[in-house]
Amino acid sequence: MLIRVKTDDVNLVIPIPNFLIDNRLAANIIMRICEDTSLPATIQPEQLLILLHEISHLKRNFGQFNLIEVDTAKGEHIRITI
Repeated sequence: MLIRVKTDDVNLVIPIPNFLIDNRLAANIIMRICEDTSLPATIQPEQLLILLHEISHLKRNFGQFNLIEVDTAKGEHIRITI
């Protein structure tokens, strides 16, 4: 996974190996972060683990794809590529 943030001042690329997000530890960490915020929807840890597994299966079957792609009016670009 690549997290890319590009602004006028910063061009940041953060590579994260896929195996780090596709396990129970990552699912538990994400769940704890979501519990601390005031998100309206609730998700069970098992559902989150299934979602992370499906994202890794998409990567294996279809190759590289953009999970999130945001371009702002100020010219900032944010992309999360799997």
